[in-house]
Amino acid sequence: IKWSEYSKVPVAVFEADGHAMNESSRIVEALLDRLPHAPVPVDAAAFSSSDAERWAKWSVDELAVYMYPNMTRSWAECSTALEYCERVESFSSLDKSLIRTVGAFGMSMAHGKI
Repeated sequence: IKWSEYSKVPVAVFEADGHAMNESSRIVEALLDRLPHAPVPVDAAAFSSSDAERWAKWSVDELAVYMYPNMTRSWAECSTALEYCERVESFSSLDKSLIRTVGAFGMSMAHGKI
């Protein structure tokens, strides 16, 4: 697993075929499909059990729905959510400042509308 340039989005790159994908649920599904060919023994039952699938579905369908509204309650929380931009070396100081201020403003304006 690698990370996107912004270090917030996981990206799986499979060496066998060079296929890359993002989105956690798709990555887990692809890993489960490749388990029979894994170089080390893996307990597939732990990842493909009905309990694991139920929690994965809950995290996408329920938890994710509450995360955005909770991090956009105020401009300060929106700015904090975008704080990671300060650590992206390829962003200029102007880019970092604009992302945090304009991005936080847009996020706070969208609060309750998404």
